[in-house]
Amino acid sequence: MLSFSEVNSGGSQLKFTVLDYGGITRGSFVGEVVVPLAELRDQTIHEAWLDLYSRTGNRVEGQLNVKLHWIHSKVTFFAMRVSIICFKVKYHMLAAEKWKEAYAREHEELEEYQKHLALLWDPFQGMSHFKTVYENPRGSVKTESGIGNFDKKFFGMVQNITIKLCK
Repeated sequence: MLSFSEVNSGGSQLKFTVLDYGGITRGSFVGEVVVPLAELRDQTIHEAWLDLYSRTGNRVEGQLNVKLHWIHSKVTFFAMRVSIICFKVKYHMLAAEKWKEAYAREHEELEEYQKHLALLWDPFQGMSHFKTVYENPRGSVKTESGIGNFDKKFFGMVQNITIKLCK
C-alpha cells in the first residue's frame, strides 16, 4: 500500500510508471498510466487492468493491474460505509423474513401431502367396519367382515402398491 500526502483537489492525477529491471538495461521504461483522481471521487474501491502508454501517448504492449481507493473525506467515507452496512442488514432481514414465509408455506404443503398420503395409505378406509352378523348352525353368533375374499386380495394388492410408491 502506498501512502501519499493529503490531496484536496480532484483535479490531480496519479501517475504509474512501469520499468523493466530484468533485461540488459536496468530500469528501462516500459510504459506509464495516468489516472485522474476525479475518477476515484466516489471513495469506493476501483480495481482494473489499465493499458500502458508511451511518454508520447501511444499505446504500448502491456497492462497494469491496479486497485485504488481514494478517501478524501473521512466523514463522507464513514457515512457511506454506514449506509452500505444498513442496506446489507435490511437486505438480510428481508431475506430472513422471506425464508420464514417460504418455510411456513412448505410446512403447510407438507401437512397437506401427509393428509393425502394417509388417505392413499388406506384407500378403502372404513370398509373393514362393515360387518355381517349371522347365526352359526350350532346356535352361536359369529361376526365376520363384510369384505369378500376377492375384495380382501384386491385391497391387499392396492395397499402393497401404495407402500412401494410411497417409499
